Amino acid sequence: MDKQKIRFALENILIAIIATVISLFLSIFLFCMSYYIHEFGHILFGFIDNLLHLKFILPRISVFMECSYFPVPQQTKNISDSLIFAYGGFIFTLMFFYSFAYYLSKAFKKYKYYFYLIASTFLFREFFGNFLFGTDNPIRNPLLNSTNYPILSSISGYILYANIFIISILIISIFKEKFPYKKLKKSLYIPIS
Repeated sequence: MDKQKIRFALENILIAIIATVISLFLSIFLFCMSYYIHEFGHILFGFIDNLLHLKFILPRISVFMECSYFPVPQQTKNISDSLIFAYGGFIFTLMFFYSFAYYLSKAFKKYKYYFYLIASTFLFREFFGNFLFGTDNPIRNPLLNSTNYPILSSISGYILYANIFIISILIISIFKEKFPYKKLKKSLYIPIS
């Protein structure tokens, strides 16, 4: 194998490693922030529901949990368990991530499908984790028992890994476009003897 091909392979491996590390941190950040976004939706929609009932009471976060060593909100309490409050987290999370994808897709038109794909992973997480196996539904209890449906219940846990994969591909694509191989030959010079 000639030196040029080896150098090209090493540069591609280096790009993949950098993209994976960046995507790991971005995915963990988005995953953990999604808890805050979801619970803020409960607070916002619960507050609107309270105002509709002429009560000026702000819902509060009652339970925190750990997400990659960071405390994140897990449950919000309100004076009434209305459907507006129950669906608030689901609706606000979808609005947030699809708005985020929309504005990013306007800025980076070539990669718009990646942004919508990332937003869709959070749609699946909300549906499986909070609606089917959680309490954000009309009966305020899980609709399905996670012990009876272990594959379905684990889907929301694999969203983090799906996002790492999608963001890695996105970063590699952007990196390859911004720094094509001809520029990389000089910038990432790896001496091979």
